[in-house]
Amino acid sequence: MAESDVLIIGGGISGVTVALELSRSGIPFTLIEAESSLGGLSASFSCKASESCHKCFACVVDKRVSEIHQREGISILTRTEVIGVKGNGRKHQVTLNRGTEKSILRFRLSSSLQGSILLTLPKKWNTGTAGTRM
Repeated sequence: MAESDVLIIGGGISGVTVALELSRSGIPFTLIEAESSLGGLSASFSCKASESCHKCFACVVDKRVSEIHQREGISILTRTEVIGVKGNGRKHQVTLNRGTEKSILRFRLSSSLQGSILLTLPKKWNTGTAGTRM
């Protein structure tokens, strides 16, 4: 697999939003989602507006997921889980499980992102830290 500057784990609204911002900035990344589609729990929200928008933001995830699929050069791996992480400093290796297939993804911390980690945790681990920059 190719080397990326950023690895985003979780394709919910936080992960998709981060992916779009990185894409707009020209920073290469790989987005990993355990489910078969992006959007997470937010994708199940439905708009309650009958005649005019009530600004409930239910449509935001659909627009962002649609936009991310239209962009060029984005690496998205669905039905994929991280089962191991090794590394230190700037270079890391992540072991992925995709069905019965196991693979290795290498990524390095971009100099523009060095010292920052953006957590976008899958819902089973989300304890209020999603989107936290450390």
